[in-house]
This record gives sequence, C-alpha cells and structure tokens, in this order.
Amino acid sequence: GISDTEKEIGHAYSHTDCIHMVRSLEPEANGATISRGGVGPCYAEFNWTGTKIIEDWETCKLPEQAIGCEFTSGDGISDTEKEIGHAYSHTDCIHMVRSLEPEANGA
Repeated sequence: GISDTEKEIGHAYSHTDCIHMVRSLEPEANGATISRGGVGPCYAEFNWTGTKIIEDWETCKLPEQAIGCEFTSGDGISDTEKEIGHAYSHTDCIHMVRSLEPEANGA
C-alpha cells in the first residue's frame, strides 16, 4: 500500500490472520499488506492512503479503529451471537468484531 511507513509484523496464514495481527500488534496502523494469495509476510501500514499496484502483494485500508468499550462480567443479551475467533485481549476482540462483523453493536 501507499503509506508513510510500513512494518513487517510476522507471517500470516490468511487475509483475516494478517488483519488480526495488525489490529492487535500495531493498533495505530490503518492498513494491512500481505503476499498475494493471503499467505506470507504481513505488514502494518501507517497512514495508508492508497494502493501501489504490485502483482506480488495485496493491501487494504482497515476500517476506522474500534472505539473502546467497558467490558463487564457476563454474557451479552442480543437477538443473535456469533463466535468469530480467538482474541488475545479486549482490544483485539473489539477490533475483530469491527472488522469481521461491522453491523454488530456489541462484543
């Protein structure tokens, strides 16, 4: 992607894996770049502004950072609930919900 700075943050096994890595390891980043096909080095992009066409890479601008919420003890009451994966922190859970289920209003 076109950005002020990019940082390699590890090896991802899918597009979603790369997004989760960026969200949890570099929460200030607003873009993600991964090898074409979605497996390989994952980069966090800072101040992502567009796509530089290079066939070996895929990039995306991440939705705005999740706004935090105060977690309380218990299970949410809602019409539906969907497990979307394993989160390593409250912040990671919020980012996962925002990026994978943008219509959700709870985490």
